Amino acid sequence: MTSDDTHERTLKLIADNNCFGMVPGQIVVMKQEKVPALVDNDAHFATEESDPYALTTKPHGHGDVHSLLHSTGLARKWADEGRKYLVFFQDTNALAFLVTTATIGVSATHSFEVNSVTVPRKAKDAMGAIARLVREDGTSMTCNVEYNQLEPLLLASGFPEGDVNDASGFSMFPGNINQLVFSIPEYADVLAAKGGSVPEFVNPKYADDAKTKFKKPTRLECMMQDHPKMLGPAAKVGFTTFAEWTFVPVKNSVAEAASKAGTGVPMRCASEGELAYYGLGCRYLRAAGADVAPPADLQVTGFSLPNPPHVVLHPSFTTTWAGAVSKISGGQKVSVSQGSTLVVEGDDIHLRSLRLEGSLIIQAVPGATVIIEDAIVSNAGHKVMSLADDAEEALAIRGFDIVNEAAAIVKATQPGTYTLSGVIPSGETVLQKM
Repeated sequence: MTSDDTHERTLKLIADNNCFGMVPGQIVVMKQEKVPALVDNDAHFATEESDPYALTTKPHGHGDVHSLLHSTGLARKWADEGRKYLVFFQDTNALAFLVTTATIGVSATHSFEVNSVTVPRKAKDAMGAIARLVREDGTSMTCNVEYNQLEPLLLASGFPEGDVNDASGFSMFPGNINQLVFSIPEYADVLAAKGGSVPEFVNPKYADDAKTKFKKPTRLECMMQDHPKMLGPAAKVGFTTFAEWTFVPVKNSVAEAASKAGTGVPMRCASEGELAYYGLGCRYLRAAGADVAPPADLQVTGFSLPNPPHVVLHPSFTTTWAGAVSKISGGQKVSVSQGSTLVVEGDDIHLRSLRLEGSLIIQAVPGATVIIEDAIVSNAGHKVMSLADDAEEALAIRGFDIVNEAAAIVKATQPGTYTLSGVIPSGETVLQKM
């Protein structure tokens, strides 16, 4: 889903990258419309300073995704095709799909209509919380409660201390990260019955003590995680909690991240998100027993971040811990030094014995089996570089650049079985069938 602010650039990004390997029609882009903004409690419309007859408009919120899936007929189409689950994700969390399969498994096991992915949440953190709200008649609803509403709700409901951490060091209410799994048949039925709507709300900042006028124009908005509020009392709604490190959204600029440095609050910037993705690859390697160097400090403008070896394991190589363990079978015979880069792309690549001090890129087509055994890579590798003041936008928001000084690139371009050992030289090596 896009808005006027992102639509054209999103279409260009998809076209420039050839649909990222997908076939035409596999990506559907839906644009939400804006709604008029309001200036006070009496809902007077805001107008543009340059034209008092032109309304000020703003996006209606990500809850519009439900009305768009209904109005385009996509939800019903998927249900008629026999598709079972729909995954919503946002917040540009690069680790989102790490937990998707497990979440779907939980939904299938418990017959959840809606399943929210959550992470442990510190009390009073500015993050929505999942809670079960019980009505006076005994019926209940499991839903997201926004962080600014949770504290007064708890205080009014017999929790004298409000939202506090328990013995685990976290709040008893897990943090909602806006990653949701819906059961499509029930979802399509609810959209048809409700017209794709979700509850709306206004969250104004007031300009006066009387709280009648808004500090700036505010719009009615809606959130996609409020869909459970549209369900009947018999609907099964749950949540699945994963480790805190699986949630690393990219939402702040480098300057905003620098303002959070030293406060203990996550940076939530592009550099943090990218390094966390490399850290995921390191976690896979360590799960298989490999010897992976710990992170070193990386200085970004105004702050430092832990910089692990840059390990990228493509989904074609593995999407599960079990897959990583089966293909990285050498244990500590596989070692990766600090500052090294490892990229593995292919569904039948096996790391049995490798000493990596530099950069190694392995690419194998389907049907090609590549075995890395008793191999050594030692080269200058990829270097993280600081930026000039006039760096282009894509680099400026990232906070650094990466330069390929030397890398060993191994390619299996034809089906077959290949074993690579000894010193792997820098440059490109195309494996040939003997």
